[in-house]
Amino acid sequence: MKNELVRSSSDRFIGGVCGGLAQAFGIESWIVRVIFVALALFGFSGVGIYVIVWLILPRDDTRERGIEEFSDWLKRIFNN
Repeated sequence: MKNELVRSSSDRFIGGVCGGLAQAFGIESWIVRVIFVALALFGFSGVGIYVIVWLILPRDDTRERGIEEFSDWLKRIFNN
């Protein structure tokens, strides 16, 4: 079990947040995904929480944070 809080590059649908949280807490990733969907459906801003966690946590294979990935992506888009 990994106790490190990172985004998963292997267990991911969108950004690897749920997979990374599941690995860190030693639970199944579908449970974390259900929690985020429930938060989004019941108005507790699960989407907002997901985006914030995605921007803060580094990806497990590169240690690059989501905000750094996003800024690099914007630079590539606007420099071409």
